[in-house]
Amino acid sequence: MAYVRILDRFDPSHILDELFDPDAITALLGAKDILWEKVATMPPSIDDAQSAIELNQPCVDALSARFSCHHTDIVHVNQHTSRPRVLQEHSHADGEIRLFIEGSATFLFPFDTQIIALTMEAGELIFIPGGQKHGFDMGKAPFYTAIRFFKYASGWQAKYTGDVFVEHYLKAQS
Repeated sequence: MAYVRILDRFDPSHILDELFDPDAITALLGAKDILWEKVATMPPSIDDAQSAIELNQPCVDALSARFSCHHTDIVHVNQHTSRPRVLQEHSHADGEIRLFIEGSATFLFPFDTQIIALTMEAGELIFIPGGQKHGFDMGKAPFYTAIRFFKYASGWQAKYTGDVFVEHYLKAQS
């Protein structure tokens, strides 16, 4: 189940608060225009992550309609995947929508003097509005499968800000 750690932005080793209650997580993120919710999903077959879309087709269709998305893809990451540039703070012109099917990963949102670190797991959906700065950490032993939803075939185009808050977060996690 998802949990949130609220960290000091300038000293991310300092945890200001932790939330485990789904209603509290929904309220905190909703106040920042970020949608998080539980969604019933089916995990993919062990040998075929691509099956995640097929196994979850009714859910995918409903979410595509709800968010006016016309394109989806599947991301499957394991311990052999290197940490990508998404560790750097960035935003997208369009909203970012992910449905986690298995595993976990952490979204990082900088707000004033705090970082909201949302760790998500299977059966959880996130919608990050366009323009919202964030980072994404797959962890030291990455493993997750997620369906991503796009309005345009080109997908999300990241705009990197150059802010180093994610680097501070990673050092604090070491």
